[in-house]
Amino acid sequence: MMGKRSPWMLEGSLLGSLIFWLPMVMARAVFAPDWSALLIVFPFTLVLPVFACFVMEIFADQWKRPAWKVAFAMLLGIWVSGPFWITLANTLSPGQGFHMAGSWSFVALMTAAFPLTTIMLSTYHGSLGALFLTTIAVLVFSASRWTFRPVLRRCVICRFALSR
Repeated sequence: MMGKRSPWMLEGSLLGSLIFWLPMVMARAVFAPDWSALLIVFPFTLVLPVFACFVMEIFADQWKRPAWKVAFAMLLGIWVSGPFWITLANTLSPGQGFHMAGSWSFVALMTAAFPLTTIMLSTYHGSLGALFLTTIAVLVFSASRWTFRPVLRRCVICRFALSR
């Protein structure tokens, strides 16, 4: 029974981690730390919750799982991997992140205490608003009957993904 449950749970956690934290790291890589902080605080706070709900609905249909299960897996991935991604984003500045001595033990310790440390690190990173809004939006969206289906039917890429 555990073998059937773990692949989609692991994939859902990885999916949640990537769709939430990767845009922030990419913004930090493309723009300077000051400009990326503005992107993270303003547009990402509003765009990432909608994008996470959109992706959750697509993969819940794809995996034929209830939306609340996929939402739980995605949120677990977002919250657990937060210290790693924030440290990776800080690595793009000289002398910070993984450039520091003992950074891997720092990430391991912060991941072990992930609910509190993700809140703490995301506060300094500027992504606390996006983290809370995404958590609330994904939970509410998975429990409600709201859907992106009218939008998904118009999108060629999403239509292809849902037909498989």
